[in-house]
Amino acid sequence: MTSSANERVVLTARPATSAAIFQLRNVIRLGLAAWLAAPQTLATMAAFLDRFRIPGIRYDTGLLFIPSALLVASVISWIVYQKTCSFTLTDERLIVRYGLLLRVEDEVELYRVVDVTQTIGIFQRIFGVGNIQVTSTDRTGTVTLPLIRSPSAVRNAIRTEAERCKSRRGSVRILE
Repeated sequence: MTSSANERVVLTARPATSAAIFQLRNVIRLGLAAWLAAPQTLATMAAFLDRFRIPGIRYDTGLLFIPSALLVASVISWIVYQKTCSFTLTDERLIVRYGLLLRVEDEVELYRVVDVTQTIGIFQRIFGVGNIQVTSTDRTGTVTLPLIRSPSAVRNAIRTEAERCKSRRGSVRILE
């Protein structure tokens, strides 16, 4: 971690894997992929495409599995992204790390935090997770911490540390 010697870590958080897998959009994508890969659907698609009669192309080959494969790949890439995400809150900044092949690390200085918002959807309530949006005045703008367990506690910790950081720095005014 790239922190100064006197900077202390307040908390670390990661997106909940089970919530990432069972997000409504992922369930819908996987259901659609299964439907597209069903033999009846493949036969219907092949019959439809055979009407165009493009010479030399048979549509009962593996080409018809491409839409299903793309949907499954999009779900897998979302889950891999969620698994590589980590958030570290120190007493000076919020550090966001993500990426598998290309590792990205971004940070938000806490004295620049303007607002911390929490949203919890109905399906997120089932898993006890929520999304936290941290709005700041630096170039990062808004950072979203998705699928965080105990989102109220994390939101309050960010808000509390931001206020402490602002008071340590003295009078910080943010013009809107």
